[in-house]
Amino acid sequence: MSLNVSAGSWAYTGNGYIKISLNSTDLGLPRTGRNSKVWASVVELARNPGDADMPLVGDAFLNVGGIAPHDDGTIDVHVHVDWDSPLLFELTVFVAA
Repeated sequence: MSLNVSAGSWAYTGNGYIKISLNSTDLGLPRTGRNSKVWASVVELARNPGDADMPLVGDAFLNVGGIAPHDDGTIDVHVHVDWDSPLLFELTVFVAA
């Protein structure tokens, strides 16, 4: 069995518990439904000049808490950024068709 997997990454700034809603087709991903296989990862991004998109494993703890694909093509992702102030982070979503 083989899977056709598409992925996209987007940058956000925030801290605490964050719900991010994405429209799969607007983002160039396959249209999702309730039975779609969706994965996500999150990583902090460096704030150094010239390195704005450099992944960083710093002191903050970031994780994906849950993912829910819906029949209308939207994907809800809960992200937790355990840090006192907003951090720049990148969310990558993978959809298997």
